[in-house]
Amino acid sequence: MDDNKQVKYSSINVVPMPKNAKGKNGSDDFSSYKTINKAIFTKVKKWEPFVQAFISLVFKIHNVKFEFSDGGIVIEENSALPKGHYSFNTDDLKIKTSGDEGVCYALSTVLQLIRKEEKKVRVNKINEEQCTILYNHSGDCIICECEIYDYPESKYRGLMIDIIPEHSFSEVLFCVD
Repeated sequence: MDDNKQVKYSSINVVPMPKNAKGKNGSDDFSSYKTINKAIFTKVKKWEPFVQAFISLVFKIHNVKFEFSDGGIVIEENSALPKGHYSFNTDDLKIKTSGDEGVCYALSTVLQLIRKEEKKVRVNKINEEQCTILYNHSGDCIICECEIYDYPESKYRGLMIDIIPEHSFSEVLFCVD
């Protein structure tokens, strides 16, 4: 991936915007999603708390239960990448990074890319005069098909905390700490 190419305004909904992001087949189209296994794994023991926080947040935000196991997203150590850099590709669902910062940034990005699959279901009322379209949550997890390479522009990245009642102070501290 050419990490000098900046992403143009696109429909990828990730904050902060990755330095380099490509949709399916290298395009600027981020509308394609694929179903993934609800699993995440790393062999790096010190990254397990980050993974557990991710699992907790996915459930809280998307009501999708991930497990710490093989068969889904895999986080791999790549010492060739500079500090804070990471890559993620939905073809193989691998996050590659050299350290803790990259893991945190990558998991934050992945958290924004996944959704709980919704299927439209037509429900007719008894009198058949009106019908309503409802969303049926299948429980499947889908992710925007893309390839991302991102890195910090400065030594310190800002922290944005959206103050909403669903997060307790202890949860915010856990994420910060």
